[in-house]
Amino acid sequence: MEVQWFVVYCICLSVRGQEAPKGEPMKFRTPELSEEHQEAKTMPDDLKCDACEAIQFRLDETFTKYHRKRPATYIAKESEILDVIDELCKNNDYWKIYGVKEINGRIRLHGPGVDKTQPGVISGGGKWPQRLQDMCYQLFDKNDEMDVYDFWRTDYLENNGSFTNYVCEAYCEYGGGETATYAKEEL
Repeated sequence: MEVQWFVVYCICLSVRGQEAPKGEPMKFRTPELSEEHQEAKTMPDDLKCDACEAIQFRLDETFTKYHRKRPATYIAKESEILDVIDELCKNNDYWKIYGVKEINGRIRLHGPGVDKTQPGVISGGGKWPQRLQDMCYQLFDKNDEMDVYDFWRTDYLENNGSFTNYVCEAYCEYGGGETATYAKEEL
C-alpha cells in the first residue's frame, strides 16, 4: 500500500505545472522495466550514472550539513569523514524516496539530485533503495574517502570545481557542462 501511495504522490508532483501539447491529452503509464531493472540485485548499468549523481548530491548535502556546525577553516579528520560517509550510505531514509520513470523511451532514476522535470509515473520502493545504498559503498571502494572530501572542500567549495564530474567520472560521460551526456557504455 505504501508504494501505491508513493506512485500516486509522485504522479501529482510530476504533473504540477505541466501541460500537454495543444489538443493532446496527457498520458501516463507505469515504466516498462527490463528484466535487469526488475531482478538485478545491483544497480543496472544504464542507471549507474544517474545513481552516482544522486549519491554525489546526497554527499554534498551531508558534507555541507556536517561543516555548517564547524568553523569555516575546519578540516575534518579521516575518522570523521569515514563516519559521515558510512552514515550517508547506510541511511535508508535518503534512498527510499528514489524511483524510476520513463523519459523519452528510456528508464531514468528520479529523485533529489537527478530530478527529471518531465511528467510521468514514478515506480519507487522495491530494490531501488538497497541498490543505491550498495552503490554508495561501491563508490568509495573506487574513490578514497579523504580524496573525495579534500576535493569537495577545496576545489568545489573554494574554486567552484565540478564535484559531480570528479565523483562520477567512472560512471558518466560528461560533455561541456555539469550534466552527464550519457552513461559510459563499458560499465
